[in-house]
This record gives sequence, C-alpha cells and structure tokens, in this order.
Amino acid sequence: MTTPRIAQRNASQYVGQRLPFQGHGSLAGDLAYHCPFYGRLPDDWCHILSKHFDSLAHNEPGYVVTSYGTPIAWWTPQYGWIAPDVKYSVSTGKQQSYTGVPFTTLKEAFKELRASGS
Repeated sequence: MTTPRIAQRNASQYVGQRLPFQGHGSLAGDLAYHCPFYGRLPDDWCHILSKHFDSLAHNEPGYVVTSYGTPIAWWTPQYGWIAPDVKYSVSTGKQQSYTGVPFTTLKEAFKELRASGS
C-alpha cells in the first residue's frame, strides 16, 4: 500500500486516525515500532520520546508526525498524544497546527513519565 499524498491542511484527518500520510511538503505521519529519529527536537524532548517508544509492547506500533524530519507530535498506547510546545520556523508552526494535537508542556510530559514509573 502506498502512502497517500495529501494537502497539509487535511493532516488532522489522518493524524486523528493514526493513518500514514505524506503532505505536499515536509509534513508526514507514520506508524513506528521503535524510537524514530530526533531531527531538531530539543534534548529533554528526545529523552521523553525515547522513553515513550521504549514503553511499546512487542509488535505494538506508535505513531509519529514529522516536519522537516523532526517529530512534532507522537502517540503511544501508554501515554497517548504528545505535541511538544517547541517553536520552530513559521512553516513548521503551521504544520504543528495542522496536526490537531494540543501542545504539551515539558513539565506535563515529565509528570506523566514520573507517574508511570519510567
């Protein structure tokens, strides 16, 4: 099955269902079975992303949305949706809004990790 190319403004329809897509630009979403690449994600967020994907059970995928090769939102069964409240370029900012995933603060993300015992 080929990954559909979509208008970036329609990304939330794919993100909400965790379906693979490639935007007509640098926005993309796909299933992931292990910690994906980090791109320009800040170090603290890299740590959180890594911990979240370490929590995946065997053969249980997560989902990652990237912009210019940087994860801007992800989902895992244990933690749900995370969208780092990180500011990038204007175009990535637009892409962050197209995901439909609300921003998560670093404080909220670390609190979730502590609560899960990770």
